[in-house]
Amino acid sequence: MTYFTIMQTFGKMPLRMCRSWVIVSFVLARLVCVAAEQLTFHEPAPEALTLKIFRMLGVVATPENPGYFQISAHVSGGSTLAASLGGLQVIAAEKDWFDHTSSRDSFCCTQQHISEGKCSQEKVFVGASEDGNGPAYSVPVTTDAHKITKLPFHQSGVFYIGLVHCGDTDLGHLEIIGNVQSKSSHGYLSGLDVQAMHFTGGLSIFYCVALAFWMHLCCKFKSQLVSVHYCLSLVLCCCFVASMGKWMMYSLGNHSELSPRSAEVLSEMLGIIKFGVGLVAAVMISLGFGTAHESVTGKEFTWLMVYCVAFCTCAVVRILLGAQVASMISTDLEGPLEGTGSPSALAALVSPHALLVLPEALIFGAIANWGYTALVSLQDTLEQQKQHETLRVMSGFYRTMRGALISLVGILCVQIGVQNTLDGAAVWPFLWILDEGAPNVIYAVCVSCTLLSFWPSENFKAKAMSQQIQFDDNELDDIIGASHPDGIEMADMEAGSPGGESEGNNSNSSPKLQNSGKFLE
Repeated sequence: MTYFTIMQTFGKMPLRMCRSWVIVSFVLARLVCVAAEQLTFHEPAPEALTLKIFRMLGVVATPENPGYFQISAHVSGGSTLAASLGGLQVIAAEKDWFDHTSSRDSFCCTQQHISEGKCSQEKVFVGASEDGNGPAYSVPVTTDAHKITKLPFHQSGVFYIGLVHCGDTDLGHLEIIGNVQSKSSHGYLSGLDVQAMHFTGGLSIFYCVALAFWMHLCCKFKSQLVSVHYCLSLVLCCCFVASMGKWMMYSLGNHSELSPRSAEVLSEMLGIIKFGVGLVAAVMISLGFGTAHESVTGKEFTWLMVYCVAFCTCAVVRILLGAQVASMISTDLEGPLEGTGSPSALAALVSPHALLVLPEALIFGAIANWGYTALVSLQDTLEQQKQHETLRVMSGFYRTMRGALISLVGILCVQIGVQNTLDGAAVWPFLWILDEGAPNVIYAVCVSCTLLSFWPSENFKAKAMSQQIQFDDNELDDIIGASHPDGIEMADMEAGSPGGESEGNNSNSSPKLQNSGKFLE
């Protein structure tokens, strides 16, 4: 199916179906995030012979330039003898090795494992090597809150981080407080985020060049500027500031122990500002602001502000409550991970994170529906008023927005397919493309196409605000027939002298035809 066929099919979808796709796409897009490579946990001690997995960490290292895990864990809940903590360990296990070599009853070392050379003592995690060159690492939980252990790793991969209790003592009255941080060969960022850092750096350069050239055009044709140009200038500035700010946070987080939660909140805030300003600009363009008419009505402006305040409020609440919700979700296992693949689309839509995103998505759907309805109505009005130049611009803007939505839905479908069909450990170095790269590329393309549609040029204001008369064949026949009821004789036209009276009569016979294709203020 070609692109144009897809666009035509999508354009014929019922409005309610389009609205549902918008909301579902927004929810799934907001559920995608890159986890920072640091884990802080405060958990009750697991039962004897059980394993609790917190999350996965992706690391990058080489034998020549290794990285390291920095792990600290201690008990909280009263005086506890160190001897009673035997078998309680924080682990970091390489995902492929753990999934293919472990079983429910074999993650704790036994006499059989010792005889096979898999471990050296009982009541420890199987596979953890003492020299740090094995596929797994373990650090015992102690009573010392200030003890920090560094364990080097020499190869890239995805590691499970968890808490294992290989002892036979019930420690249910205790709580374990710990922190696990990884530093790859390039710095503290994960392999996903370091690629995203380079991408956002390039995106910042793109927006900087685009902003400089746009400002040059605005200064060159300042007499032709309308309100939409100032609105698009603000959008472009926000894009540059958001991209540059995110790149700076990535760079800072790669070279220092920046709090992952703080970096995530700041990054989300910048993204909300960029997205919100772009959304407001799209709605104002759909309402004809600065093109069909110079300003929006008071009622439209009031509703737009109400929607914006509600959208930003829901976004801030989602960001601030995201950490609390994430801290309440963990995976308890009596053995190795089972079903640890990425959740399905249905599971993602009913997760606690989706419940936080849902109000924001509903408001976004309402705004998108309003903008879509207003844009279609504006196109009909422009066609009736024969403002063909403005209609051409608005039609291009409509195709841009529709193409962006189709692209977003396509990316989400690809992402769901990748998560549910491919091994996460094999594709994790490329997941940043779906998470950070593709959505930002779509946004940049939308901004670029919109800038091209409203490019400042000579006579832009006259073209945008004026009526362009374009007649079809029937209209021309009616005009000629009304001007010459007796018809036009070819003999008279041939007998007319060049530049003489005949030309004058022809030029003055149809004033409407003479004005065809010109702008009428």
